[in-house]
Amino acid sequence: MLSRSLLPKANNAVLLAVVVTLAACFFLAALALVFLQNQSTPVDLATNLIVAAIFLSVAFGLWRLHPAGRWATVFLLWVALLLDGILLLGIFNPFFAMEARHAGAEPPTALGLALRVWPAIVAVPVIIAALHVLGKYKTDFRRTNTAVSKDAA
Repeated sequence: MLSRSLLPKANNAVLLAVVVTLAACFFLAALALVFLQNQSTPVDLATNLIVAAIFLSVAFGLWRLHPAGRWATVFLLWVALLLDGILLLGIFNPFFAMEARHAGAEPPTALGLALRVWPAIVAVPVIIAALHVLGKYKTDFRRTNTAVSKDAA
């Protein structure tokens, strides 16, 4: 368990849970991209390192409750939501089963379709809930001003 002093300084427990979870997801995604370097070509290596650096920056900005980290996270969550919708449309495409049949494979069974669809169906409400929490508590994401204020002087 992390010490309370290491956690972000969020005013709400729900915001804290969302920030910690999303930062951990971005960190693990960056870690996975770095560890995939053994199977990559040089072009994939550079691309993976750039995307891993972006994910680490977003995770750090989100952990520090920086507005740029929040904006980047909201953008990436909207991209994931749109790609998830495209994935669902592609799976339920009437030509999906015929492509497998044309390739010589058996068309997917109902269980096979369910196993392909359930991560997308579970991801949609989770992403929407995270977007709601990040929007509701956006006032907690402030730039810290290190200059001495007039009241303190």
